[in-house]
Amino acid sequence: MVIETNDMLKILLCMVAVFALTPLLAQMLNFRQYQVESGLSNNQVRCSMQDTRGFLWFGTPDGLNRFDGYTFKVFRNNRCNPAHSDNNNIRSLCEDAGGKLWVGTDRGLFHFDPRTESFRLVAVDTPSVVRSMKMDTRGNLWFVLGDKLHRLNSYSGAIKIYPWHHYFKATTVCFIGNQLWVGGAEGVLGKYNATTDSFTMFDVFEGAVVPDKNKWIDQLYATDNGDLLVGTATHGAKIFHPATGAFQDMLTYHEDNTTVFAKDFVQMNKEEYWIGTESSGIYVYNSKTGKVGHIEKRYNDPYALSDNSINTFCKDTDGGIWIGSNYGGLNYYSNTYDVFKKYYPKEGRYTLRGNVIREIHEDDKGNLWIGTEDGGLNKLDIATGRFFNYHPDAARPSIAYKNVHGMLIDGNDLWVGTYVHGLDILDVTTGAIKHHYPIGPDSNSLQSDIITAIYRSADQQIYLATVRGVYLYHRKQRNFSLLKSLSPGSSTCLFKDKNGCLWAGTTMAGLKMLNTLTGQVKRFTHDASDPASIGSGCINAVFCDSREQIWIATDGGLCRYNAAGNNFTRYTTRQGLPSNMILSMLEDNSGQLWIATSHGLACFSADSKPVRVYKKENGLLSDQFNYRSAFKAKDGTLYFGSLKGLVSFHPASFTTHTFQPPLYLTGIQVDNKELVIGNKTKALHQSISFTDSIVLKHHQSSFSIDFAALNYTAPECTEYAYKMEGLDDSWTYLKVNRKAYFTNLLPGSYRFKVKASAGGAQWSMAERVLYIRILPPWWLSPVAFLLYITACIALVVVLVKRYKRKVLLKNQRRMEQQELVKTRAMYEEKLHFFTNVAHEIKTPLTLIKGPMETVVKAVGDMPHIAQSLQIMDRNTNRLVELTHQLLDFKQTEIKGFSLSFTRTNVSELLKEAFDSFKPLATSRGLEYSIALPEEMVFAWIDAEAFNKITSNLFSNAVKYAESKVAVTLMGVEAGSGLFVIEISNDGFVIPPEMAERIFEPFFRLKETKKRSGTGIGLALAQNLAQLHNGWIALKKAEVGLNTFSLKMPTRQV
Repeated sequence: MVIETNDMLKILLCMVAVFALTPLLAQMLNFRQYQVESGLSNNQVRCSMQDTRGFLWFGTPDGLNRFDGYTFKVFRNNRCNPAHSDNNNIRSLCEDAGGKLWVGTDRGLFHFDPRTESFRLVAVDTPSVVRSMKMDTRGNLWFVLGDKLHRLNSYSGAIKIYPWHHYFKATTVCFIGNQLWVGGAEGVLGKYNATTDSFTMFDVFEGAVVPDKNKWIDQLYATDNGDLLVGTATHGAKIFHPATGAFQDMLTYHEDNTTVFAKDFVQMNKEEYWIGTESSGIYVYNSKTGKVGHIEKRYNDPYALSDNSINTFCKDTDGGIWIGSNYGGLNYYSNTYDVFKKYYPKEGRYTLRGNVIREIHEDDKGNLWIGTEDGGLNKLDIATGRFFNYHPDAARPSIAYKNVHGMLIDGNDLWVGTYVHGLDILDVTTGAIKHHYPIGPDSNSLQSDIITAIYRSADQQIYLATVRGVYLYHRKQRNFSLLKSLSPGSSTCLFKDKNGCLWAGTTMAGLKMLNTLTGQVKRFTHDASDPASIGSGCINAVFCDSREQIWIATDGGLCRYNAAGNNFTRYTTRQGLPSNMILSMLEDNSGQLWIATSHGLACFSADSKPVRVYKKENGLLSDQFNYRSAFKAKDGTLYFGSLKGLVSFHPASFTTHTFQPPLYLTGIQVDNKELVIGNKTKALHQSISFTDSIVLKHHQSSFSIDFAALNYTAPECTEYAYKMEGLDDSWTYLKVNRKAYFTNLLPGSYRFKVKASAGGAQWSMAERVLYIRILPPWWLSPVAFLLYITACIALVVVLVKRYKRKVLLKNQRRMEQQELVKTRAMYEEKLHFFTNVAHEIKTPLTLIKGPMETVVKAVGDMPHIAQSLQIMDRNTNRLVELTHQLLDFKQTEIKGFSLSFTRTNVSELLKEAFDSFKPLATSRGLEYSIALPEEMVFAWIDAEAFNKITSNLFSNAVKYAESKVAVTLMGVEAGSGLFVIEISNDGFVIPPEMAERIFEPFFRLKETKKRSGTGIGLALAQNLAQLHNGWIALKKAEVGLNTFSLKMPTRQV
């Protein structure tokens, strides 16, 4: 390919513009890095934006990330369907007027609702990659799907497609005000005309200096002054002026003569633009001077850009810049965060050696000499930013030791006091060692090789503090003398005031003051009971401010000396200092003190102004500084040494931010598990950041709430306070945490309040309120209490009824008992009556019976008289038998009936009794039968009583039978030793409920009262059976039969 001379000249000019970089190139900006270890879902960040609520959103190949300054919350689409994983490969983002997000992926366009945290697929012609999108003021979303421009009406859902064969292949969209501009794949820039729905085309590459057919436009960016920045794939970055239609090259070539692929832009201020490139980091372009700076990745540097492949920029509402890279995650830059310039060991030459900075001094040429405790001596050339190192070297004369504890520049001499290796005098110009002072043999020599401080007073006297006292240097003799009044003891720091008083701090003995004119010595020691005493016995520094006020840095706070009272005013953490361990201090040009402590840097004023505290989150290298490691340069720049390097800043560069970050609830966890919108608990219906009230069940009463003020500059410095009204009305203050925990809250209504302070002093942000209702368990719910009341009422009713029934039953029992007593009495009276009658009748009957038998025998041949006499004899016998039964029953009732048990043949007795009633059964026409076992049954019984039992049973069976009577001797039951006799008849079937009452004396069934009887027989038989330890029972009725069962033991115990 032939390149014209004019084209070559243009190329050379562009290269010169790049290579002739200004000190901007050397500007070392500091970045904060966020990667997957910080919670980011993927280190490839392709797009970014900040919504109207203040949250930051980042698109990655592994989902959508929302950032609140502390944590990333990842949202993935179709998380349960691996086949749709391309939906999580996010390429572009846009927010509509309703606060909802439009998300462009590799597989189409989605609508994301932050309120419900859900995605909805937008139906388009063919699913493809959505490269770019922007929303106009009419609610139209313009987006590039594949290589076609689309317009979606967000209200109606109507889509208009602009096919490339009718228009052009689109790549990116941008608005300047309300004017739409579209970049194309073939180097054209289209200006949309809404009236005609057409485009006016501009050729971006007309007169291009790069002879390349690739004219891909990758990005468009609208500047504040109405210009359009154009990022191309092989032609670098250009500026398009819509007013004139002219193009201007910003940056075309890298330093290696390869073309720049400009991926994105961001405007830093009125004149400065950052250009993100595909492989060379960030270029900083100044539109006023045309000069270019370069920011690149520095390997193993935690404060540098993490990757050179830049995909996206996002400028937040506080002015911070978020940089999404291809492999290094996110980088954050803020002017506020970058106020502190950092010096720390890095790879390569001309870098600081040593982390623990102890001494900082400036020579006449403006170079800084820095003594470290672990890396020797360093010289910083402020003009070039290069460090030169001096450390022990056996090959040539050098400093004695790498642990430097004291330094002083005296003209061309640099005094270097080391730890246990004495004192070195170094030539500032040549770096050569001029003299070394070890421990000497005489009184004019140093008696300690541990030099803790070197100090030159206003009268040019040089003093050395050592662990064995304070020495005065004699310039003429070049030797030392020990100040005995300040010795012995380990001294740490020195200062001589305008009155000639030399102040010497010690490690444990407090502060000493020697009046060098009078020789008088004062000692100030710590007294725990005296608040006006010095703060601690350990003195770290003595400082005199511009008002001749002496300040003492101690391990117990900052102390101001009051000459009038010869005492001290103490300032500690109670006054807002970050720590009571004060290590060093400086005064800036406005009279404020900068206090270096073991937990941060404080800007302090003795008046009522609040203390401003700066920590690592604000851009420091470390929160812990080092002893007496502070220096103020001639231009007002302050330097402080820490355990991880050196920081410098100019107090005038600090700006007061009026931005008040919004405060949101960002998470709620129940039993340490995040509540999910719409899950089975149904407690959370939308994102907690949109929720004003929530109802929890009783088993969800242990929960925690996350909150965040969207302050991205130094979120760790934001302090929070919360309270749960209904539980505790006092505020709980949090300095390092942003989560509130609550355990086992009682059912009820609560109001959770949280507030934040961006600076830790003024709580000016609006409070965030969440109403919380914890439901009682079902057994404590209103319905349950209603049921309890109902149950109690029912129980009372039941108890009352039971009581009434109990009283009624008791009365009934009392009446029954009274009736029983009455009945018993009547029974006793009846029995007594019948017994008396029986006694009275028995003798006359006996007297009648004898003559009756004689008469019967005498009338033998007179049949008609004999028959009458036989009837009279039979009834007389019956009356005698009844009287005997009454008398026997009486005896059994009063337990006066005695039995005589003999071994008797039961079978024979039963057969005799059966035979005795056979005539009666025959006369009544009954089927009368007996069944006896083959083996005779013997038992110990009273034969007479047994006969009475069987006679009564036979008598009843025959008397009440209708057609048959059956008698069965069952024999002896195995195991029980009982013999059983069953007598059955087919008379009136006795009801089961009467089975017991028929054995009561004088009881008769009304159905059988037509037959003659007294009701004594069964009662007598039962009593006699029981006297034999047996019993009579009416068996369960068979069909049409009554069966009486007599059971008696064969042996009597």
